[in-house]
Amino acid sequence: MSHPQTLDVPEEGAAHTPSKALWASVADGFYVGSHAGTFLGYVDRQPGGLWRAFDSASQIIGDFTDHHTAIAAVTEAMTDDTAAGGHLG
Repeated sequence: MSHPQTLDVPEEGAAHTPSKALWASVADGFYVGSHAGTFLGYVDRQPGGLWRAFDSASQIIGDFTDHHTAIAAVTEAMTDDTAAGGHLG
């Protein structure tokens, strides 16, 4: 039985902090992200091999050549939203 893998995505220029995004591999080719318990979005490997990034409302952010870049795009979208006065959730 396999266990979900998690990826911590540190905030740029920040030391280790508990408020960073947490990513989990919940199925082959599928990652979900959260921040302080709030759903950020997900990344899904497409049949052609690209990684598609989605925000928390399942809106496409874009397609990327690797999952690390796709995860960073979702995390950045969350950071941009909160910087613009938005909120998570």
